[in-house]
Amino acid sequence: MTDYRSPSTGRVVRAVLFDTFGTVVDWRSGIAASVRRFAQRQHIDVDPDAFALEWRSRYLPSMSEIRSGRREFVSLDVLHRENLVASLAKFGISADALPGDEVQALARSWRWLPPWPDSVDGIAVMKRHVIVGPLSNGNTGLLVEMAKYAGLPWDVVLGSDVSQAYKPDPRAYQTPARLLGLEPGEVMLVAAHTADLEAARDSGLATGFVARPQEYGPDPVPAPAPRAPGTSQAPHWSNWRAHCSVRRADLECPDFRRGCAKATSRRKRVVPARRPGRGGLPVPATAAAGAPPRWARGSGRPPTESGQPVAGSPGWR
Repeated sequence: MTDYRSPSTGRVVRAVLFDTFGTVVDWRSGIAASVRRFAQRQHIDVDPDAFALEWRSRYLPSMSEIRSGRREFVSLDVLHRENLVASLAKFGISADALPGDEVQALARSWRWLPPWPDSVDGIAVMKRHVIVGPLSNGNTGLLVEMAKYAGLPWDVVLGSDVSQAYKPDPRAYQTPARLLGLEPGEVMLVAAHTADLEAARDSGLATGFVARPQEYGPDPVPAPAPRAPGTSQAPHWSNWRAHCSVRRADLECPDFRRGCAKATSRRKRVVPARRPGRGGLPVPATAAAGAPPRWARGSGRPPTESGQPVAGSPGWR
């Protein structure tokens, strides 16, 4: 494999770390399924999909107190439990009236989420060439159990409890690089959320965008992506075009075969590989001697883009 040098950092990428919720695993369908089973056991009338969205909507606000310094760091497991109790109350359900072990089991259901169809194969291919692992707000125990459940072949798992920080705090991005003995510019964050990528870029990391348009349902309405100077942007994520940006604010195309386009154009379009209906992971240089995984067939180029997030998408995972 030819080393991939990030055009934004100027460094050879030695580790590719992934946002998890929404990028690697499908939290919406997984949580809705857990809520459905919980409601059936407890004879509760609740819309599982609506409850999943309500529960998730408390995710970012619950971390704001910690990011601001008004609250000491607690794990995402703790926040998930607190947010679950609040969500039950909003639906007119008292957590105190339910069996404690059932509530706790539901709170831990964020550990048991299905991967997107291309996640396991895509990570396995990249693992041949670079260090792979999560860069998530999840705590280490949560991420380890998620990996075992979903079959995610990580090399290393460093949760937010290691950095004692939640994204977009620079410590959340820079601590994994330091513990791996790498410079921030030698680490790439792959995520489906542009705000996460922008914070990683500002912390010195290389960035790769992967679209997950079904994160919030089968028919999401796209919202405009934030425009930073030099950021290339797809006209619409449903076009599934791959884009490279070569300036400071790039959300680059992590093509380990070719690297990104040269600086002759701010927007260089390449046709991505055919992929399953729900997105695709960036692919490294060689799918080795064997047949490439299904999402890398055809041209073999990575189905990535610097594009638009799903409407209502929380900024940081």
